[in-house]
Amino acid sequence: MILEAESIDGSDVNLSLTLIGENESGPLKIAWMASIFAFFAYYIGSFGVGTGFWVFLFSAMAFCFFVVHRDRKKSNELRGVEPIGGWIRQGWYFVLRKLNIKIIETKWSFRLWGTPIRIRNAGYILCSGFLFLGLFFMIVKYSSFCGIKTSPASVATQRLE
Repeated sequence: MILEAESIDGSDVNLSLTLIGENESGPLKIAWMASIFAFFAYYIGSFGVGTGFWVFLFSAMAFCFFVVHRDRKKSNELRGVEPIGGWIRQGWYFVLRKLNIKIIETKWSFRLWGTPIRIRNAGYILCSGFLFLGLFFMIVKYSSFCGIKTSPASVATQRLE
C-alpha cells in the first residue's frame, strides 16, 4: 500500500514499524584492515622506503571508519535495537542452522564503577588506544629525526639557508 503524507494525517490507517539495527561489523573490519596496512607501511618505511604518506592515509582512514563504527553502535543503542549481522556472521548462522546446532547469544560484560563494560568492546578500545599511541609516537619520532622544525625561528633560519 502506498500512502501520501496528507492521507495519513487524521486517518484510521495503522502503520507498524520494525526497527532494524545497522550493521556495525563492516566499518569495523575496514578500520582494522586500514590499521594493519598503516602498520605494514610504517614497517616498510623503517627500511628507508618513503611510506609516510601511506601511513598517514591508512591511519586517517582507520580513524574515520572507527568513528563510523562508533556512530552506528551508538545509534543502535539509542534506538534499542540489536545490530544486524554482517555477511560472515549470517553465513555462519546459516551453516550452523543447517547442521542443527543451537546458536547461543552471549554478551560477556561486567560493571566498573556502575558502568556496564562488554569484554569485546573493551578489547577494541584497548587495541585502538594502543594503535593510536603507537602511530602518534611514530609520527613524533619521524618528525624529530627528519629535521622537521615547526617553531617560527627555525622556519626563518631554514629560509635563509
